Amino acid sequence: MSKSRKLRELHVSEHWIQLNEADRTKAEDEVITALEAHRDEKKRLCELEWMRGLETGEYSQEDVCENEEDDAMEEIEYENSGEAQGDEWDDSDWSTCTEGDDIDAPTSGHSTTISKEYEEIKRAFAEGWKIKMERLETGGKKKEADFRNYVHLGKV
Repeated sequence: MSKSRKLRELHVSEHWIQLNEADRTKAEDEVITALEAHRDEKKRLCELEWMRGLETGEYSQEDVCENEEDDAMEEIEYENSGEAQGDEWDDSDWSTCTEGDDIDAPTSGHSTTISKEYEEIKRAFAEGWKIKMERLETGGKKKEADFRNYVHLGKV
């Protein structure tokens, strides 16, 4: 059942009128959480079925990837064609700086500060990336275990 229908059912129930604002919010959150759990379970089963189909040869990963790549390339070509913006590319719109322009060159103090900030950003990004990859690896291992149980034992 859709979220809007479930919430409408909740809002028109006799129980709803008796709830205070905090309890109403809690009741809505419970409905949404239950619906999300149901959706996630259906998605998980669908993924397991898809993985089973890939292993048995029922589905082909290459076909899916080729279609996705074609769609992505068509989108890039469309965006670069000028049709998306409504006007065509004109080289006269391009400008560059010349030596005669008054652009202040950074002093050595600025470049040192910038390089330190850049290194801090790289370090923070690397730490975030490592955390993200660990989560993905853990999730991948769990999905693989679920899939093995699904295929070999017929249950999840």
